Amino acid sequence: MLELKNSLNTKRTSFSNPENHIVITKSWLLGFIEGDGSFSLERAKLEPTFSINLTNNQLTILVKIKEYLENNLGFDLYSMHSLKCSSVITISGSGKAINNSKPFVSLIIKNIYLLNNYFMPFLSEDGLKFITKKGKDFLDLKIICKAIYIGAHHRKKIKSLILKLSYTMNNYRLSTYIESVE
Repeated sequence: MLELKNSLNTKRTSFSNPENHIVITKSWLLGFIEGDGSFSLERAKLEPTFSINLTNNQLTILVKIKEYLENNLGFDLYSMHSLKCSSVITISGSGKAINNSKPFVSLIIKNIYLLNNYFMPFLSEDGLKFITKKGKDFLDLKIICKAIYIGAHHRKKIKSLILKLSYTMNNYRLSTYIESVE
């Protein structure tokens, strides 16, 4: 038991797993997103973004998630071919440590068409339900995606509301955030 305990967490040195070690299901993915996913808005570009950031050692997980999404979001053959030949679902890494952290790798989706028509509906169906505050960020980004997708963000008032809504997401929603949120 001590040998096993002493090989966990920061003392772990072997990160190799069997090929079939990672089995992704819709429920598993939702739980993973609750822990490591992020729904955000790049405010300067009004670009909705979904991302997952992990350490380089966990690259295999992101590759499996990307494969799962490509195979389960409901693309037709032409769309699947276009998706595989594009960077709509991107996996990229830092390659080096930043601020004493381990090097990281990210899965990122910024394409408004994919987010609004495939990804957000995918996470909304089959009785899936977020159980953490991340669900509120998901619902907020779903509203933002729809507004941007239909072009409502070109109206000054709607753009202002989108930006205000983005300032209620993620860290602004935490109980430790001491400033007021409009």
